[in-house]
Amino acid sequence: MIIKVEDHFSRISLDLKNPKKDYNLLESNNIIIFIYGYPVDFSLKLWATPELIYKYYVSEKWNFIENIDGAYSIVILDKTKRKIFIITYPVGIYTLFYYLDHEILYITDQIRELLPLIPKVLLNMTSVIEYLNLCFKIGNKTHFE
Repeated sequence: MIIKVEDHFSRISLDLKNPKKDYNLLESNNIIIFIYGYPVDFSLKLWATPELIYKYYVSEKWNFIENIDGAYSIVILDKTKRKIFIITYPVGIYTLFYYLDHEILYITDQIRELLPLIPKVLLNMTSVIEYLNLCFKIGNKTHFE
């Protein structure tokens, strides 16, 4: 899966190369909701579908995040506001990676999709060591410098 946002939201493409059962997508006129994983809204005791996330988003009820549990990553692309929101469960089972190359933003669930785009890859060894020893990273570090 790769999401490509070009020219300040003038072109957005979603390439679900190998669609997985973990993917769930809603495309409206100006908003795209992509869910990777299995979020649950425990206040409603329901799976948090893209339609439910859309409903929360358009009603500006951002506190919905406090009610979401499970293993997931959520991407909200708002073409009108030209904003992207990436919401990820802290444990990081359903991880998303991103890379900004001049005017193009790439978001993917497979790091190997980004490697050909990055001119020089430098590892953040602190982050890698934390991940290998603790199975998570402390703070907002990434594995790359």
